[in-house]
Amino acid sequence: MNTGSEGPVVEAACSADLGEHRCPLCDAGRGRGAVPLDRPWLESENGVVLPALGHLLRGHLLICSKEHHPNLLSAPDEIAEELLKLLDETYGRLREAFGKDCFAFEHGFVGKNTEEMGCSIDHIHLHVIPLPAGTLDLARGWLADFRPLKESGAIDRQRYLLARVGADGDWLVSPDGIRVTHRHFLKLVDEEIGRTGRYDELLGVSGDLIEQTHEALGLRDGELPIRVPVRARHVYQERLTV
Repeated sequence: MNTGSEGPVVEAACSADLGEHRCPLCDAGRGRGAVPLDRPWLESENGVVLPALGHLLRGHLLICSKEHHPNLLSAPDEIAEELLKLLDETYGRLREAFGKDCFAFEHGFVGKNTEEMGCSIDHIHLHVIPLPAGTLDLARGWLADFRPLKESGAIDRQRYLLARVGADGDWLVSPDGIRVTHRHFLKLVDEEIGRTGRYDELLGVSGDLIEQTHEALGLRDGELPIRVPVRARHVYQERLTV
């Protein structure tokens, strides 16, 4: 994904088959997740939609690449474009199922320690969560200092936050020098819904909520994953590149 970044690009090989050091999202994308619920629900040629195991609210999903790429801004343009198209398809299904608009975000890159890291897994995963209108308004406030991705110039592809409020919103990227805290947006959403701690899948998988999402989306186990015919299209290039 061409962002004009001056930072180094990390080319990561898929770690799914490297013994103890396995990538959980590579495994889940291949239908080999750590728990039965952790498997693709929707897929395109290069992307999959998975339930977030740390399911904050009904409808909390992850859009991931099938191949191993550290984050969206480091991925090839065609992969990034296709994943955003898959995200739009997912938005539509969530809005129909839950009657709410969505907040989508990515925490960027895994850092060297918990004070630097945005996310915990160095594999592209965009969160998408249907939220009540009041919480979406708060999310817009969280992004007050962010700038449109397409106008952002050089971006440090290892330290950034990326977010969009609503299906028609612009993708916004964090300003230079922002302090990227671990699971930044997950913690903000969790704060608003009552400090549930559900975003941390290491404390336990939110199985009941995941099953409710599965049912609300009308998914049938024998039909999963559902193939979504989306491919990278040049119409998305203006939104992604600068």
